[in-house]
Amino acid sequence: KRSMNQPDLLPQEFPSFAEEAFLSSGRMMFDAAALVKHETLCAEPKFRGFLRDRGDYVDFVPEAAGALSLWENPEPRHSYVIGADIAEGIKDRAYSAACVIDTGTLKQVAEWHGHCDPDQFGVILAKLGAYYNQALMVPEARPGPGGITLAKLLQLEYPRLWSRPLGSGAREPHQLLGWETTSANRLDLLLTFAAEAVRDFKLVI
Repeated sequence: KRSMNQPDLLPQEFPSFAEEAFLSSGRMMFDAAALVKHETLCAEPKFRGFLRDRGDYVDFVPEAAGALSLWENPEPRHSYVIGADIAEGIKDRAYSAACVIDTGTLKQVAEWHGHCDPDQFGVILAKLGAYYNQALMVPEARPGPGGITLAKLLQLEYPRLWSRPLGSGAREPHQLLGWETTSANRLDLLLTFAAEAVRDFKLVI
């Protein structure tokens, strides 16, 4: 009824094609036209599979149903960062996900997306980081699953874990590790930067 009384809301409420679902009469955090353009530029990954720890190195094993998608293999002397969103690992619920970005090009080069226990995700992230030149690891540091994944990364002595600045409320050094999403930095640091990167095509998805 609200849409029928406000014709400008019809595209977002009753889209006739996929792109119209992103249109809104209100303020959007992400530019709708840029999102549509990004979608047209997206490409299927070159490889799917998983990573295997060989002891002194990690290698990629192709597998059609693998949870790891690769668009680019690691390049020597390139620096990478991995953002990780950690779920509880329960099937039919939220997925855990990790995105690998080349810091020089801001290009997404790999993505892990699947279900696993939070401690297992720590092992997966450690291998993924090692494969991409010991990438800077930025897992979400929320209570529960995030803490378990961080504990596993610490146990495995992963060498490059991102830490928050002192004065963020943490009392012990290990409590500073990982990205802590708050109402303030979610908008000011995370979404605002992401919105700009998407709008200006600084980030290649």
